[in-house]
Amino acid sequence: QGKSLETVDSYCYLGIELHKSGELRSAQDSLKSKAMRAFFGLKRTIIRSKISYKASATLFDSLIKPIALYGAPIFTPSSAIMKTIVNNIKSNKPYTKNFLPKVSRSPSEKVHLSFLKWALGVHRKSSNVGVWGETGRYPLVYQAIRLTLNFYKRLQNLADSSFVKAALREQRSLKLPWFSNIEKLAELDEIYHLDHVSAYRILTSKVKSNKSCAFPICNPPLEALSN
Repeated sequence: QGKSLETVDSYCYLGIELHKSGELRSAQDSLKSKAMRAFFGLKRTIIRSKISYKASATLFDSLIKPIALYGAPIFTPSSAIMKTIVNNIKSNKPYTKNFLPKVSRSPSEKVHLSFLKWALGVHRKSSNVGVWGETGRYPLVYQAIRLTLNFYKRLQNLADSSFVKAALREQRSLKLPWFSNIEKLAELDEIYHLDHVSAYRILTSKVKSNKSCAFPICNPPLEALSN
């Protein structure tokens, strides 16, 4: 009390690193570091050869993945990989040559791939596509998208009198970056609530049948926010 607040470049609020510039890449990098520390702790605790891959994957999903994807609905809409996904789909090119390398460079996926290669006992420079295929797992970005869409739908269903719903209306009226990017994500709702393989089949069938296809927006429509 009676003291001036210190000016800082960033601070941690509810586990998310917030930067004075408003960018969220530092938050993702911070979560990646925390997830990697948890992964190193797991490696020190268990003997890989003594447990099955399924058991180790369960440990990852229970102890490490929640850290890597913590706060995903906040930073996913503005992430670089999300912009790539949206642009690719808008141009009717769901998967380009550089798409998967970009996915593998996202902070959460670096953690995921490090674990998968360790669990399989392969070299850290092994093919990322081969590792995904061998384990039958999808990149974490797809789970991050689903978490974001589910969060957005929960916000829409809140009472109009709630503070959070008022903040959402403010985001929409001012066309702030988070909501603008959510609109783009909402258009992908039809496919990204599905698994990676089914989503690809839907995309390719739509592209073949209609070169100018647009994915339907999720229900309830965005206009409902103004009601």
